[in-house]
Amino acid sequence: MRALRPLLSRRRCWTVLAIAWMATLFWSSHRQWEGVGSGIPGLGNFLHAPFYALLSGLWALGLGAIGASAAADRGAAPWQATLIATVFGALDEWHQSFVPGRTASLWDVATDLFGAAAAAATIRAYQAGELTDRRRWAAILGLVALALTCALGP
Repeated sequence: MRALRPLLSRRRCWTVLAIAWMATLFWSSHRQWEGVGSGIPGLGNFLHAPFYALLSGLWALGLGAIGASAAADRGAAPWQATLIATVFGALDEWHQSFVPGRTASLWDVATDLFGAAAAAATIRAYQAGELTDRRRWAAILGLVALALTCALGP
């Protein structure tokens, strides 16, 4: 039981960070942002993919994607995290539709989904031993999120 304490406390810490990040995203979408993305295609949703990739990654760690005792927890955690991040993104877009000067967008939800899925795919590759260098893992995640954001555009 003593060996489980550090694991449980780390997972709890990642979960708290995920919830704090969700609160930050909610607060950010509650603010008026007039003129965001005007004149530059794709700028309005530029940060959705990396922000939701981060959310998915935090949830995956909180759910036990890395360091979990059961292999089933490790394999399912990244995809469960993708689901959590995407549902939160959709609910946050709906919430944003009530904020003056803001609109809800299915493109934003799609970008959230692709960012979260990119994080899950990267974590699964890390779990499989395909990504051993953490810096390479972070760089790949960032590039995938950026590429998906640019590809989707507004």
